Amino acid sequence: MKTRIFLALALLSAFLVACGGSEEPEVESAETGAVSGTVTYRERIALSDSAVVEIQLQDVSRQDAPAGVLARQRITNPGQVPIAFELVYDPKDIDERMSYSVSARIIDGGQLRFVSDTATPVLTRGAGNRADLVLTGVRAPGVGKTMPFKSRKKTPEQVASGFEMTGMFRYLADAARFRACGSTRSFPVAMEGDYLELENAYLKSGVEPGEEIMVAFTGRRLERPSMEGNHSEVKIIVDKFNKLLPDNACPETARASLTDTYWKLVEVNSEEVVTPPGMKEAHLVLGGTDSRARGHAGCNRFFGGFEADEASLAFSALGSTMMACPEAMDTERAFLAALDATASFVIQGEVLELLDGPEGNVLARLEAVYL
Repeated sequence: MKTRIFLALALLSAFLVACGGSEEPEVESAETGAVSGTVTYRERIALSDSAVVEIQLQDVSRQDAPAGVLARQRITNPGQVPIAFELVYDPKDIDERMSYSVSARIIDGGQLRFVSDTATPVLTRGAGNRADLVLTGVRAPGVGKTMPFKSRKKTPEQVASGFEMTGMFRYLADAARFRACGSTRSFPVAMEGDYLELENAYLKSGVEPGEEIMVAFTGRRLERPSMEGNHSEVKIIVDKFNKLLPDNACPETARASLTDTYWKLVEVNSEEVVTPPGMKEAHLVLGGTDSRARGHAGCNRFFGGFEADEASLAFSALGSTMMACPEAMDTERAFLAALDATASFVIQGEVLELLDGPEGNVLARLEAVYL
């Protein structure tokens, strides 16, 4: 009996020693985080087998720097919407003080077809790890053609018809802008038409994000409703990308002076101004020494004060004579209303644009005339 007890104790002791002696360092499993969701769009359009969906998780905390990509997923032949995705990221990359968002786009047949037009916040500042994205359709090349620029009456979208455009292009944090040579004002570039070819060429050029590079393309300027409010904005449409011109830059262009220049009104409220026979042309002159505005609105002379600095311009205490001219009153009312609403300006060579604010709507265009 004692022999059996001794043998049992010996076996138990050996088992415990074996368990303790074979202990190895624990290997921690790598921790990851994930943002999941779906991509869809409202249009009743089927995707082809060649479609590609690209989704990105980005650090969008800084407006003056490119958005940092923390995770991305590329889904080929995704089928039809809704399309599920999962972005796996390293939690060590997330700072609760920063902002993060998810964006997506769909390319089909080599053309950009759908794109995120709003930021979808995730992970911090009260946002979770779920993002259901509803993309906006973009127009294919040739869709939404505009009337010729010299048309007497422009459509709400139309600012200029397609023509060869050369200027400086830059891309930063999912936003692209274009500044035509001879102009001081840049415009956002719509992500449609042949835009994707332009963006890819820019990204492959080796320039730093946000740096300008000279480009040439066939395109248009269209005025469209803004995504951020009750107003419209001008966008550049790339119909056909031609080439990069990395070794070139726009030449310096002489600009007309804001003050002491005879500015002839050529467009107001997106309509070309035509002077009726026998009437005096509408114009504006800003005195450089007395800060007085004077001119002709189409029927009556007007006068008042103005204040201007590098980019802002505001008129005050405008008054006018009281003649009646039925054939010119529509232009006069529109011109005086544009002056009253002016808050900013841009001079592009010999053209003065009156705006309702920085990066705002164009209220009127005037051309310099040297008498």
